[in-house]
Amino acid sequence: MEHADPAEVERPDADDLALDGNAAAGELESLFGPGATVSLATCAHCGTEQAVARLGTWSRGPGLVLRCCACGRVAIRLVRAPTVLHLDLNGVTRLRIPSGGR
Repeated sequence: MEHADPAEVERPDADDLALDGNAAAGELESLFGPGATVSLATCAHCGTEQAVARLGTWSRGPGLVLRCCACGRVAIRLVRAPTVLHLDLNGVTRLRIPSGGR
């Protein structure tokens, strides 16, 4: 059996593994309600205001990591464990969540 040289094996780039913020819709809507992905997040690092749906989402680890589409820095981290939910919003200075007219 012939084995490929490890240096020649194509590996996905981290950007190839990214989805958009809609990939986090289920988790975010369970916390913030319907329309969570149309909420506007202001990046704590560069100040860009963007819909959560535009954040790059990586979900191959133990949770979700959402990154700013402008600067690439971490905006939101979310990990659901059996008895606790860990939510880190340190990369967001403001999150404007639609209230649905309430």
